[in-house]
Amino acid sequence: MYNFENNYFSYGIVQGRLTVSKELQRFPQENWQQEFVAAKNLKLNFIEWLTEREYNQSNPIWSDSGRKLIKEISAIHNLQIYSVCSDYVINHSLFNDEDKSVFKHVKSLCEASHKIDCKVLVLPLLEKSNLTKETSELLKKPILEIANIANDLDMVVSIESLMKSDELIVFLENLNCSNIKVVFDTGNRALISDNLNNEIISLKNYINHIHIKDRDIYENNVLLGTGMVNFKDIFITLQSINYKGPIVFETNRGNDPIRTVKHNIDICNFFYYDALNA
Repeated sequence: MYNFENNYFSYGIVQGRLTVSKELQRFPQENWQQEFVAAKNLKLNFIEWLTEREYNQSNPIWSDSGRKLIKEISAIHNLQIYSVCSDYVINHSLFNDEDKSVFKHVKSLCEASHKIDCKVLVLPLLEKSNLTKETSELLKKPILEIANIANDLDMVVSIESLMKSDELIVFLENLNCSNIKVVFDTGNRALISDNLNNEIISLKNYINHIHIKDRDIYENNVLLGTGMVNFKDIFITLQSINYKGPIVFETNRGNDPIRTVKHNIDICNFFYYDALNA
């Protein structure tokens, strides 16, 4: 499935991180095709498609012609669209969804993503859809419904949250659905825990997708290795649980996005090689 080339993992990158922009999380409307060229040159394996916090009709994933072009461009550059992230649920609540418009949006995204061969739907249960002990019961039904739709489309739902690992495990056990997994976001989890190694070990049976980023004490997304995340420990722990899933860069671009990605790949390869030979 993956072409590892000179890397230890299947490396992906969130859309928009290979182009210069003042906005960190954005769909690169004007140059998304050029990102595929850059990703191929960097020997990345896939791009994580991004759908925005507000519906953007111009995003090519929403039209037949757009999806056809996505598949053509990804094939030309030998890249997958392995995962898709629905930022829409960050601004629109999945549990205060009386007319089910948010659910219908996610359902449509699942169907559109399947048509470009996506395998993972990343669902960030943050802000308006924030997963907490108080909202967990309200989120249970829509998450299970989305997981069932995704399963029929040969996709997995991977939820991202800021819930503590012990509470998150209880939520997942209550869902009791093999098609629901966890995104482990190193930067976001560093905001709520001072021991990411224990979190990884606790969640090892659920983690199928990793977002790599670093955060400083002010919660800013900063260059890898300059913030609070101890990447040496992260990769030692990933090696100890035999993690074989993808690593997705959701990182600060630096002054030169291409040079920054090369640096990020080198850091990850270095620490994983170090862990293998410890």
